[in-house]
Amino acid sequence: MDNNKNKVDSFSLYNDLRSALLKENESETNKVLEKIKENKIYSAESCFSHDHIMTKLIGSDLAGVLKAIYRSKDKCFDETLIETESEIINDIESLTISKEAVESLILTVKEFINKDFSNKIESTVLKASGQLRKNAKEELLKFFDRKIMQRRFNSYVLSEQMSYEMRKGNVGDTKSEKVRKFTETRNEDAGNLHEYAPVNLINKVARERSDSQKAMKRMKIKGSDKTVFEVAKTDKHKFYEHYIEMNALAELAEERDFTWLFITSTCPPEFHSNPSNGNRCYNGASIKDTDKHLAGKWNNLRKRLTKSKYSHLAFSLETGFGKRVKEPQKDATVHYHYILFCDKALASEYHDLFKAVFGDSDAACDIVRKGYKKDRKTGKEIKLEDSEEASAASYVMKYISKGLSVDILDENGKVVELDKAHLEAWKKCGGIRAISSFGFNGVRTKYNEARTINNKSRKTIEEIVTNRDEFDKEVKEKVMQHLKECGNENAAQRRNLSNSSLITAGINGFFRAMNKDSVSVDISKIPIEKKVTLCNAENNEQEDEVLKIARVLKLAEKAPSYCKTDNIIKWKVPYKDFMIKAAELEHTKEERLNKRKTKETINKGLKLEGSKSGVEIKL
Repeated sequence: MDNNKNKVDSFSLYNDLRSALLKENESETNKVLEKIKENKIYSAESCFSHDHIMTKLIGSDLAGVLKAIYRSKDKCFDETLIETESEIINDIESLTISKEAVESLILTVKEFINKDFSNKIESTVLKASGQLRKNAKEELLKFFDRKIMQRRFNSYVLSEQMSYEMRKGNVGDTKSEKVRKFTETRNEDAGNLHEYAPVNLINKVARERSDSQKAMKRMKIKGSDKTVFEVAKTDKHKFYEHYIEMNALAELAEERDFTWLFITSTCPPEFHSNPSNGNRCYNGASIKDTDKHLAGKWNNLRKRLTKSKYSHLAFSLETGFGKRVKEPQKDATVHYHYILFCDKALASEYHDLFKAVFGDSDAACDIVRKGYKKDRKTGKEIKLEDSEEASAASYVMKYISKGLSVDILDENGKVVELDKAHLEAWKKCGGIRAISSFGFNGVRTKYNEARTINNKSRKTIEEIVTNRDEFDKEVKEKVMQHLKECGNENAAQRRNLSNSSLITAGINGFFRAMNKDSVSVDISKIPIEKKVTLCNAENNEQEDEVLKIARVLKLAEKAPSYCKTDNIIKWKVPYKDFMIKAAELEHTKEERLNKRKTKETINKGLKLEGSKSGVEIKL
């Protein structure tokens, strides 16, 4: 009942405010604003008892409130509607915003609506100098977009509720007597206490996740019979990608005779809300605050690498590279794990650099070297026998699996998804992106794009072979239409059409390109780089360059590889080779209008690095 009442209050107050602003009735406007302030309609704490559906609806109303307030401050602000043949769209290009109106909006929101969102508007729309940012219009419009504000407000409420529960001691080690005693003192009982996230938020996030999955199963992909759920990546798929990449990094490091360091950086005691030892000196930091603290240290380290003194340590495949994983401690405080593969001659310098930035003590920055382990009581290093030595992958994959809610269960390394609702709640409430790489860029993106291009080309060839007559007829009609449009004047374009290899040459040209005369061609024997070239080269002149791109993309496919350990041939992705060769490719970009009708830049295709020909494989 309370949920429904609050929703009515939110929606009715939004309508009352909008009406008062349109009538330019200052007295009525102030009256509604005071009512919003008094009832704390758009505060996080007023939504703690709501489910995600109700919270998102209130977030939608907040978008309307912000837009109505801004419109009253900026009389020139109006999204001009343009009617096209298919739809009515907003002419965002001609829209301008006023710095004075933005400043007035910020003050009004701070006084009556929500101070946190006032600060968010200020930081994203205005520079520190007070001037509008270059992308100020696009950022401001996001605060007026109902769908965006539904997500933002829901995330905001979850984050604030998590911080509230951390302050109450409801997050921590359930096996620690000192933790339970503190929690019971603050809350009368420890019924809401749980590791990583409190029980109420674990349940709340689990319900939202369940509802989201049900919705995804109902939503069909445009132009496909598949649902959004069927094509969405699972945590299991993401784990496999990181597992392949991690093994490739280890393989590359071994090939180059690199060593490795496993580094753990931890926040100071005051950032810990409910430490297991009971020594609480908590400063009220949220999950994001702890993440910002360690991220700031990491950024400082990266900045040092730009200085001449440390430039030889700048991360790259030649000096040092690896992965960073964010993991929760039991009281929800973030700590970072790094696996750093590096040149043996640089290992001690990297060791000292991390210690200098993150802290000299093992509590602040613990570093395990390859071939050693730490005595947890004394902190001394103990040299391991070869048989005891753990691999770099085994160190970091444990934390990657934890971050993705998966586990490696059997002796074959089979990965299964587990119900780790407490970890999901921690990630959701903290807004944490758990896994990242350093020393190499854009490899997983290119890897996924390569697999998409390869699979699409494979499917296209299969369809062509299966429907030869229909394809031949369609192509010939297109060729005749192109030739007719060219006329006699454009001889060059006519020659181009007659020389092209696949789309304009007809099915017979396609089979000749594969050196086959029979319809019953065994398409499984056609190399994938040939399939990609046939499907993407628009004419003969492009074939050589497209083939060079396709040969890099081929490395995203499984290939036979000798396994020394088992003395057998196994099929695996040569990811290490792809990682190196992917540097030869770069993205082509294009600007487009997104759903909010504002410009955004997206990856359009892949081309050879530095190529001026314009030849690309489109994504």
